[in-house]
Amino acid sequence: MDSLLWETCLNASHEAG
Repeated sequence: MDSLLWETCLNASHEAG
C-alpha cells in the first residue's frame, strides 16, 4: 500500500470529523 494513499485516507478521515 502506498504511504501517500494511506496519509490521504487518514487526512480525509480527520476532515470528516
